Amino acid sequence: YQRRVRGCLSMASAATKVFSSKNLKLQKRLSASLFKVSPRKVWLDPEQKSRIAQARTREDVKRLIADDVVRIKPTHRGKPKRESIMLQLHRRNRITRRIKALFKQKEEVLQDDTTTV
Repeated sequence: YQRRVRGCLSMASAATKVFSSKNLKLQKRLSASLFKVSPRKVWLDPEQKSRIAQARTREDVKRLIADDVVRIKPTHRGKPKRESIMLQLHRRNRITRRIKALFKQKEEVLQDDTTTV
């Protein structure tokens, strides 16, 4: 039973809401700054929510990282062949939208040739 005071939750229930295991924005932000990535790239173990919610400092979050409770999400970068070619072009500063479009067209033609053979 939650008592409402002037349209909002009472102070006791509001305090429990702030420290609940569902609100993990602080931990996500701290871990993102430690990993030096965006908060959306951080994965928090759903089975350890209560333990993560108790972490309030950087040191606590570092312990969670060491225990593998907090990780960086894996990155998906596309097809390996295209990735290697694009990486070479990026290194030479040769990448433009026109080159990307040409590369896509060439890849489609190559796929059509392999399916017909």
